[in-house]
Amino acid sequence: MQAVYSLGGHAKRIKMLFVGDGDFKPELIEMSKQLGIEDKIDFLGFRSDVARMLAVSDLFILPSYSEGLPVSVLEAMSAKVLVIATNVGGLSELINDGENGYLVEPKAADQLADKIKYCIDNPEFAGSICEAAFVLVCDRFRSETMLKQYLSIYKRLVNK
Repeated sequence: MQAVYSLGGHAKRIKMLFVGDGDFKPELIEMSKQLGIEDKIDFLGFRSDVARMLAVSDLFILPSYSEGLPVSVLEAMSAKVLVIATNVGGLSELINDGENGYLVEPKAADQLADKIKYCIDNPEFAGSICEAAFVLVCDRFRSETMLKQYLSIYKRLVNK
C-alpha cells in the first residue's frame, strides 16, 4: 500500500467526492476508516450527473497511472474547475502545467499533496488558470472545431 500524505491543517476545510467505481474502491474505503477521515470523503460510485458534481467542486483531481485523452478532464475544464492530473497519456496535450491546470508525476503522492495544498493556499490563481482551460476547450474541442478537423482528415484521405 502506498504512503498517505497529510494535508495538515487543510484537512478541516476539505470534503472529497470520489466519483466512479474501480478495483481500489473497497481498499480506499477501508483506508479512510483506518485514517479516521471517513467523514471527509463521500464515495459516490457511478454518477450520470457530471455537471452537478463539477458545479460543487473546487478541484478536479485525476491521479491516473495511464490515460488516453480523458473526457472527464475536458468536462472539468469546460466547467471552469481547476484540474490537477498525473502526467500520463494525452494529458500533457491538454494541460500546460501552471497555465491551464497542473500536472504531477504518476505515483508521486507527495507532489500531488503539495499541489493540492498550493491550490488551497492560493485561490487567486484558480480564476486565470480555469479561464485559460475553458478557452482551450472552447477553441480546440467545441463541436464546430471538431467537425472541421474531421472533415479535413476525410478530405485528405479521399484525395490519396
